[in-house]
Amino acid sequence: MLDTINDVITALNKVAKRFYSLPDYYFHDGEVVGGENLKRLELRFMHEFSTQFSRIFEKQSAYQKLEYDFEVPKRFMWSDRANIAICKTYERLDKKFHRKVNMHEYFTTIPDFLVHAGQDDTQTENQKLIIEAKLNPNAPKGEVFKDIFHTFIYSNEYNFQCSIMLLVHFDKERWIKLLSEYFNDKY
Repeated sequence: MLDTINDVITALNKVAKRFYSLPDYYFHDGEVVGGENLKRLELRFMHEFSTQFSRIFEKQSAYQKLEYDFEVPKRFMWSDRANIAICKTYERLDKKFHRKVNMHEYFTTIPDFLVHAGQDDTQTENQKLIIEAKLNPNAPKGEVFKDIFHTFIYSNEYNFQCSIMLLVHFDKERWIKLLSEYFNDKY
């Protein structure tokens, strides 16, 4: 796992600043104006990260039989073998944050980046890495909770060795507070 983390750090160090610099945006009546720019920035950032990581990926034998993907939904909620606990947690999060975060949309385009052997392979050695990235320093609580939820699902349900919440421009204290709240609410 440490090698995977070091590979992530190496790839991150090669991502140029222009891929994570914040565009102009502002708040009006508590809403982000220009928020779509943040989504595009996150996507650009993850594409560049992928480019840098792929260079490492090709050289490392640990990744030989694996592939990397963007926003590929795993079949853990709507399959024949759906996990009831995951479904119930999804429903709680959706009920609490439905107006602010479209949970169904997030559930069908996740995670931001992963390295694995495929949809149906849950062997730990073939499930290397999941990354959820946040570049919006003011991401809504529901969006952050959704990302925490996803990383836990992938670690627990699919045996991913390394789950990373990659927070760029995100206040450390806010992150700790949100993570604590997530645990305290027993999602």
